[in-house]
Amino acid sequence: MLNPAVTRKIYGKKASDVFGFLLIYVGISNLMSSTMVHFFLDDEGYPFFFFVGCGFSVISLIILFFFEEKKLFK
Repeated sequence: MLNPAVTRKIYGKKASDVFGFLLIYVGISNLMSSTMVHFFLDDEGYPFFFFVGCGFSVISLIILFFFEEKKLFK
């Protein structure tokens, strides 16, 4: 979870919008994962969800490499 003060330092005046989006995203992702578990757990099993989580982690890592580093704190 991001700290509101850190979010403000990084995003400036748009910090409240970004912070609100992050809070909404947590709820939406929980609803999506619960729905997926309900429909796919019996058919696919736990390894399926492990590999889905790994796949999203790899995608996040790849996206992270495409953003250039900015010095936000001096």
